[in-house]
Amino acid sequence: FALHPHGVVSMGVWANIISNGGGFHSLLAGVNLRVVTLPVNFFIPIWREFILALGLIDSHEASIRAALQKQCSVGIVVGGAAEALDAVPNKDYVLTLKKRRGFIRIAMAHGVPIVPVFSFGENDLFNQASHPILRKIQNLGKKYLGFSTPLFIGRGVFNYSFGLLPHRKRIVTVIGKPIPVEKTASPTKKQMDEIHQQYTKELKKLFYDYRSLSDGERE
Repeated sequence: FALHPHGVVSMGVWANIISNGGGFHSLLAGVNLRVVTLPVNFFIPIWREFILALGLIDSHEASIRAALQKQCSVGIVVGGAAEALDAVPNKDYVLTLKKRRGFIRIAMAHGVPIVPVFSFGENDLFNQASHPILRKIQNLGKKYLGFSTPLFIGRGVFNYSFGLLPHRKRIVTVIGKPIPVEKTASPTKKQMDEIHQQYTKELKKLFYDYRSLSDGERE
């Protein structure tokens, strides 16, 4: 399962898939899903036990391959933390996808289909601090570290102007049709590019077919 967009904290994945808030387990009965997260999450006491209980795994390739070998499905937020800086409310979606090939290479190596998933409204849950100098610093972090932490503002428990809780916005998560992938132990760049083009096409179709459920005419 290729999940989009990342947003600030991937709330759509948490609310509609991991917690089964959207009825994922009944809609896809028999799917044993393992959602990928950053390895650092497994070094935090108590939090580690919580996410392990929910079936999350770390984002190392070995962990993903091990899950697939056990006949589990894997959910990957393709844009990763690098995409979080572009999670701006009421703006067009900006996805980090063009150069992403890792999820395709692993899918081809195991011969498993790729399922596009899009959560409309994900980017509307938090506001982000915006300043040209701050953005330059964040872009440097993104360039050299692969990600940069967004400075976000949500709501509080008793107020709606400041806090760390997400704003009360609707998230509509749509699951597309599986894209068949032929098992290829060592796929070439050309082969991966072909699957990437097919995936991008199907993701765009999913977006335009269902965006009226939440975002109207937003691109």
